[in-house]
Amino acid sequence: MRKLLFLSAISFASFVFSQTNCESLKKENETLQSTNKTLSSENEYLRKALDINKSILDTEKENSSFRITKVVGNKVEKSIAITFLVEATRK
Repeated sequence: MRKLLFLSAISFASFVFSQTNCESLKKENETLQSTNKTLSSENEYLRKALDINKSILDTEKENSSFRITKVVGNKVEKSIAITFLVEATRK
């Protein structure tokens, strides 16, 4: 009888302790999830930043490098905007 009471007391105590520990784990999990969302949005921003100067077309002539990075058209104004980089190279 003592063994049964002792085992039930231990199991009840562990059950109560695990419930309080579970709440702290849930809070920690929510904190980690919000941090993960923040980091993934920053990661996406950095990926887009790397694509800013990604060249569409590269050409080299007379010690210069020409790179077209962006082409935007507007149908209403019937215009095209081309963004390019020019780099002087030494040889």
